[in-house]
Amino acid sequence: MLEDILLLPTLAAAETAALAALFIPLLSMENLFPRNRVTEFMPSWGKYKLVPTLLEGDVAGITGLWRTGRVSSSGWDGSDVVEILERRFGHAADGLVREIRKKEYAQYSSW
Repeated sequence: MLEDILLLPTLAAAETAALAALFIPLLSMENLFPRNRVTEFMPSWGKYKLVPTLLEGDVAGITGLWRTGRVSSSGWDGSDVVEILERRFGHAADGLVREIRKKEYAQYSSW
């Protein structure tokens, strides 16, 4: 489902709210696992938990999540975050998009 979201050409506010709502039942499955051990069975769980925030958050909120490392520590690749930002906010997110791309470039160029 996440891959399909990243393929959408735009992410209008009404669409993102509806898409974020689809993740609520999925995320409630976390309660089925003993003592928050869901990541043992699904290592990418942190990534999925952040989907509603990325779909419904504003640029400032997403910027804060990116700068604190919460986005990358949850398993998000910078290019995927850039795709969401560009589709949701267009040029309004250009500053954060440049920041993410710069960090991604620095990581890859240091290999």
